Amino acid sequence: MRLVRPVLCSFARAGHRLQAQPAAAFRASGSFCADQTRGSSFVPGRKRAVALTPCLANAPTAGPLQAYAKLVLKGEIREDRHQVKALHLLQTLHASLEGYRPQVPLREQHLGLWSSVLNSLGGNNDDNGSSGGHSQPTENTPRGIYMHGGVGTGKTFMMDLFFQESPVTSKRRVHFLDFMLDVHQRMHKCRQRGISGEVMVSTVTDEILEEGWLLCFDEMQVTDIADAMMIRQLFSGLWGKGAVVVATSNRPPDHLYHKGLQRAAFLPFIEQLKERSHVHSLEASRTDYRLLKGVDSVSKVYLSPDNAKSREEFDNLWKAISGGVQTVPVNLSAQGRSVRIPRAVKGGRVAMMTFDELCGKALGAADYTAISEAFHTLFVHGVPMMNLVHINQVRRLITLVDVMYERGVKLVCLAEALPLELFDPGPGRREDMPDEVFAFGRTASRLTEMQGQKYLKRTWRPSENYLVRFTGEQLSDEELVKIWEAYDVNGDGRMDREELSFLMEDLCEAKNGHRNVPTEALDTTFKAMDLENEGYVSNKTFMRFGRRFGLTVWW
Repeated sequence: MRLVRPVLCSFARAGHRLQAQPAAAFRASGSFCADQTRGSSFVPGRKRAVALTPCLANAPTAGPLQAYAKLVLKGEIREDRHQVKALHLLQTLHASLEGYRPQVPLREQHLGLWSSVLNSLGGNNDDNGSSGGHSQPTENTPRGIYMHGGVGTGKTFMMDLFFQESPVTSKRRVHFLDFMLDVHQRMHKCRQRGISGEVMVSTVTDEILEEGWLLCFDEMQVTDIADAMMIRQLFSGLWGKGAVVVATSNRPPDHLYHKGLQRAAFLPFIEQLKERSHVHSLEASRTDYRLLKGVDSVSKVYLSPDNAKSREEFDNLWKAISGGVQTVPVNLSAQGRSVRIPRAVKGGRVAMMTFDELCGKALGAADYTAISEAFHTLFVHGVPMMNLVHINQVRRLITLVDVMYERGVKLVCLAEALPLELFDPGPGRREDMPDEVFAFGRTASRLTEMQGQKYLKRTWRPSENYLVRFTGEQLSDEELVKIWEAYDVNGDGRMDREELSFLMEDLCEAKNGHRNVPTEALDTTFKAMDLENEGYVSNKTFMRFGRRFGLTVWW
């Protein structure tokens, strides 16, 4: 087989794949969708070729701006002048990272089987990773970027393009909520070893930097006082040791932790953030691309209003998915605490809870993470309309949706109103509103996207470390069978181009933290595996390639 433009990526996440199957098949896989039509990232409908504006036509030959231009040319996305302005900043940062390396010694990262192949092809000869290069004084550290704006304006998409195109190998892309959970867990382990205070913070920052000094945070927001009190010292350590931070947020820096307890102690972090970052606003962009993607919504996983007809549909869907199997209460462990799930399918991965059980009690991100890792589908009923009186419930719903969205959990909701109508903060100046008012826009947008077919076909990702079970250069036949079953979406014994694309997106996310797989990479891989030009990859060919290449794919 001829290798064409190889891109390194680990072999497969054998998580549950949404399948176009009867209810019985869904119970094993977590699938709703029968329609396998895949639209573009932002513009639904048929792709069409378009001309570039001068600012994109003259883009550098490498970097996020060029990657964006290619997508526009293919008609996969629509050129947005607000996004292009942000991408120019990201392009500048992309260039400034060439040859840069922070002061702290970082752990060498091993690229595995393909490193020698890439080296021989000249594809892995940069010094921007965790080895090689020269240490730079922190005053020479490139300034990061902080992008803020309304929901669905493409902030995450642009950051992911930057992350994908960056030659830096010592990098990490993570949702800010997950990052802070990780920090708390690291600090807890330090305390167990008798380490505290400044030494603990220094230890944690060193650990983080060893895993990646280019840090890309999605959805930076601060609503928890424990986070607020710790962030200043943590980020002072990261920046002081040469970390470069790129972040997206719904709010400008000055509005972070707005009206939070002891906010005065948090304000120095805001000044640090503005000093260390180019702050770019996307507020002028009024297009919510997530809502465009929701045009093909299946509309049956979010039921409103909460009336007799909706309740009947909700109950029928529950019966179909659970298969009438007995339900039992389950207790989950979340950082030493017990989270009770009153109704879970016995031996299954499906649960039902009321809104009050999820958001009316003092639950947090760690509790919702435990739920997301135990169940690929969560039925929620009794979702009310809320106002500022219910701000605690609103805050928990925001966190719940964020966690479920990031893990690919399927939510079936019975609510009093549509997502955009669930929370009405009432009259008042926006700048005087609490953070939750701004964050809920993202929640409503995500709830809308989670009804769409593209989301419902996403793989459930119960753990960020799921691929650990597939480490090593060789895969057993049993492991390959599990991978095949997870990605042969319709169970027909063939892997078509779209099914392969899901696999490649999951691989790319596992390796690089994003799901932006170039179309040419998909084309090359599919052509290489479709040996008989039959329009699909056979199980026999998949197994043969899996045995030959192990954990690595060939694009």
